[in-house]
Amino acid sequence: REERPDVDSLYMRFIEATSGRGGWPMNVFLTPDKIPFVGFSYLPPERFKSVLLQLEEKWCTAQGEINRQGEQVLRFLRASSSLRMPTNDPDEVVSEEEFASAFQHSSSAFDSAEGGFGAAPKFPRVAGLQFLLHFAERLGRETTAGKRAQTMAMFTLEKMALGGINDHVGGGFHRYSVDDFWHVVHFEKMLSDQAQLVFAYLEASLMNSNPFFQSVAKSILRYVSRDLRDEDSGGFFAAEDADSNSRADCDDSREGAFYLWTTEDCRRYLAEDAELFIRHFGMRDEGNALFGSDPHGEFRGKNILKVSESVSQLANDLSCSESAISARLGKAKDKLLNVRNDRPRPGCDDKIVTSSNAMMISAFARGYQVVGDPDYLDIALQACHFVWNELTIEKEGQTLLLRSYRSGPSSVKGFADDYAAMVTACIDMYETTGDYDWLGRALTLQATLDSMFWDEVEGGYFSTSLESSDLIVRRKEDYDSAEPTASSIAAGNLVRLAIITGNEAFWKRARAITTAYSSIIKRAAFTLPTMLCAAMRLIDGKRKVVVIGELQSHEGKSLIAVLFSMHLPLIGRVLLDTSRAEPPPGIFPADLIATFRSAQGKRSTFAYVCLHDRCLSPTSDPDELRDQLTDPEFLQATSRLSRTR
Repeated sequence: REERPDVDSLYMRFIEATSGRGGWPMNVFLTPDKIPFVGFSYLPPERFKSVLLQLEEKWCTAQGEINRQGEQVLRFLRASSSLRMPTNDPDEVVSEEEFASAFQHSSSAFDSAEGGFGAAPKFPRVAGLQFLLHFAERLGRETTAGKRAQTMAMFTLEKMALGGINDHVGGGFHRYSVDDFWHVVHFEKMLSDQAQLVFAYLEASLMNSNPFFQSVAKSILRYVSRDLRDEDSGGFFAAEDADSNSRADCDDSREGAFYLWTTEDCRRYLAEDAELFIRHFGMRDEGNALFGSDPHGEFRGKNILKVSESVSQLANDLSCSESAISARLGKAKDKLLNVRNDRPRPGCDDKIVTSSNAMMISAFARGYQVVGDPDYLDIALQACHFVWNELTIEKEGQTLLLRSYRSGPSSVKGFADDYAAMVTACIDMYETTGDYDWLGRALTLQATLDSMFWDEVEGGYFSTSLESSDLIVRRKEDYDSAEPTASSIAAGNLVRLAIITGNEAFWKRARAITTAYSSIIKRAAFTLPTMLCAAMRLIDGKRKVVVIGELQSHEGKSLIAVLFSMHLPLIGRVLLDTSRAEPPPGIFPADLIATFRSAQGKRSTFAYVCLHDRCLSPTSDPDELRDQLTDPEFLQATSRLSRTR
């Protein structure tokens, strides 16, 4: 699934169409021409053996029927890989109606008691949460719909962080919850989930200044840097399994064994803090998994940690300060982490996958921006250099990505999601460091993505490149699920590149993507929430903040700190550091280069808040910059201006 997501996606589409649902393990039987004719998920061993015998008989006696069926399947797969009724209007973009539709869909599916959307199983679909946060920011946090959107996202993030889906001892989030309460979970941990959740919790912390959300993001980053990072290379491993043995001398691999606790464990290891810990996490001698969530009694006598009594409740009940309670609980977690480290660990999928590494690079860069921990920046830089040095090759004048690394680079070429995610990472590194080299690398990878993956007929990006010849169909993904589609990510990247470089071709291509997907979005807007975020920026115009001067000076750092401390998802950032050499030609527009030259040697730094070519008066005062960015009159004026262009 990680090395060949194109194969997984293609044949999973067949299984979903023929059985009504997908799932893994995926078993698909193909003709010699790679056309599927039977597929299913898990079957017990005896049933599987029976199916094999039936298939053998059918292949020997009814091969003509299978081939005729295969022709129908091939037509279906080709049709389903099209964007289906793409509009022919080159000027059409997603409208305000689609944003409202996606919001209404979320609102009607929202679980007001436990957070999330719909019934179990519940996945942390971060793309949908980020859409709601961006929608709230754009509409206005104090509007009725803005408040509702923000509440749904924040409440879901809070419930997830308090639930069993969050590893309260070691940090990081498990794959999904099997119940409505985010309590009983599938214990696998995926790198891509961690990266996206860091962004969501940091965005939430910037929107309401709640330190709780930032603490969750920090716990995820701590987990990844400790358990999913290769210290030698700096790359990040793909995942940790759900199963492990209960003891080193046992071969009894079980779901969640590494993460479960008994009340006896607590009393043995936590001494005077045991009862506090037990109360806080709702632990019971008989185990705390509800029967409906554990029908086979796998967790009987075991506890999945889920906050039951809050710190404030415990402090009030025990007549002591919240800080004292937090300190005791933190000490207890550290003790149990040390105990847990002596248990057999779940297996680690130690592939270093380009797309998920790029997402994690962006997460650490964003962590540095918001938290200010220099270790985060060092980790992001090391991983970025690793990908660039070990997972890129030069071929016929193009820079190509490879898919993965394990004891050396894979022979599998990168997919569209690798390029899109790595372009994002390079832009994020530029915005974090002001180093033009990262922007140049983003432009280089975007050029390869355009030349090798772009669909010249319908628009959007194929998952596989022009060089891919071993699949029966080239697919374009059309659903932002656990990870956003390459086209959704690329649309956002192109908007950012257009704002930074002034290159109108990037803006036009971003519009072409939303146009290509407009029929899908108009039919079911919430299928592509990441693309909707890009569409918001296309409608609102090229809002940006340009900071020019000595960025490492006190003045420069203070201005950039304002940008990092605010929730500004719809405003681009352009950084020009006059203490560096002049940027290479062709990256920035001529007017910015002229401003750069005039600012060199003056030891001053200014910020310009702009929409298109119109800017407010430059300022070197951080407070004035903050006022400009939050001035309702300016924001309303820019919104009106963008709608008349």
